[in-house]
Amino acid sequence: MPQPPTTALAPYESEYEGYMGNYGNTIDRWYHRSAVVLWPANQAFSNRAEANPAWALDAIQRSIDTGDLAQARADAVSLQRFWRQVDPASIGSALCVAGGLADPTAASVVLAPYQLETVTGEDAEPLAAAVTAYGDAWWTALLDQWDKAGYYGGQGRDDWCGTTLPQVCRALIDHGSPTAADILAGRMWQQVWRQARAALNSQHPGHRAAGLTKLGPALASLVQCSPPELGETIVAQLRDADDTITPLLVAVLRASRLRATSTVSAISQDCWERLVRQLAQPERADDWSISWSGCGCADCQRFAGFLGSPTERTLDWPLAQRRRQHIHQLIDRAGLPVTHVTRRKGSPYVLVLTETDELFAREASDRHEAEAALMWVVSAFG
Repeated sequence: MPQPPTTALAPYESEYEGYMGNYGNTIDRWYHRSAVVLWPANQAFSNRAEANPAWALDAIQRSIDTGDLAQARADAVSLQRFWRQVDPASIGSALCVAGGLADPTAASVVLAPYQLETVTGEDAEPLAAAVTAYGDAWWTALLDQWDKAGYYGGQGRDDWCGTTLPQVCRALIDHGSPTAADILAGRMWQQVWRQARAALNSQHPGHRAAGLTKLGPALASLVQCSPPELGETIVAQLRDADDTITPLLVAVLRASRLRATSTVSAISQDCWERLVRQLAQPERADDWSISWSGCGCADCQRFAGFLGSPTERTLDWPLAQRRRQHIHQLIDRAGLPVTHVTRRKGSPYVLVLTETDELFAREASDRHEAEAALMWVVSAFG
């Protein structure tokens, strides 16, 4: 029914302030409005649960504790229509509820909006209990659902792998679900390897090394949790990569130093061979050549030719603005030791490229780091 306008109501309080010199007189009025909300009794749980997810989990848990599993399951399934925005910290309660429902479908509904990264070490036991109760197929489907939900905005997947994965895998094995632990480890390897490939695709050597090094603790934890077959796969895929992957191998070994396994031993052998091969290369003397390839356009070919010359250090290159910008972006993206200055005379302007002494400084630094890493690998792994 139509509601009366505020002007037709009597205020329950008002306050008048007279003229103050620099502004006019004012009057404030306050009004009370109220509303009565009614819903069918059979929708009471859904309406309250949508407004307060924490209350919903508590209500379902109370039904479980009192032995009313039929009501608990019905309430859990009814969440599916709106169960989207939940507090990531409530996953512990959700796992307890899911395990107590003794129903795989209802348990999947309760856990659907969470992500793997929200599972903490304290949650490993209730998670393992639920997985053991519902089976490996249920676990696989839940992991698929969590991946679709996206990554949690707090802890990253690689950080989670480096800290919490061993606890979860250990709990799964202790609860008699070693296959579920293997399934989880396999998925984590796929995730870590995707990130490693992304880092390897970076043309910037500093960004590439930093990205690979960051994955070291995650891969080290994963190696400790991996069954023999997965360990062999990890070793084989790492070995198939080119030598730019060496920072990842060193980082894995440093994180695995006191936990040697057959997989770690194989990685240490691969790392040792790569470092020896790197140090066997002759030191750069008066060679200014840089190996590089671009998008394949005519300008990239010309630029690659300049970089590949062992003697040419400077290039004066008349280029239109867009072509100059293209070369600028390529230099910055690859972190090349080349300065680029535009000489704004004539038409088109001239792009002046100059290779810097940083080329030699970088190579000397890389060799020093490789020597130190090799000495450490030999001392730590023999």
